[in-house]
Amino acid sequence: MFVPWQREDAMNKDEWKAFLRWLDSASENQLAEMKSNLGRTCEVVTDSGLKSDIRRMRRLVDEEVFARQNIASLTKNRSRKG
Repeated sequence: MFVPWQREDAMNKDEWKAFLRWLDSASENQLAEMKSNLGRTCEVVTDSGLKSDIRRMRRLVDEEVFARQNIASLTKNRSRKG
């Protein structure tokens, strides 16, 4: 699992790529766990760059969960019509 809170400064390009790869393959449980961990971490982090990265990561996790829910809903609706 990707663990950004082990850093003391903002993430670099390769770390963002790794996070986005993880985001694509993470299970629903992993996404929920990451969001929770990011929330707790954001409360204690003092570096503004890292805090900004953590908030962005939480938004991306939320977007991924929302997108997956929409896809599941659309698929479910289509199967009812067909």
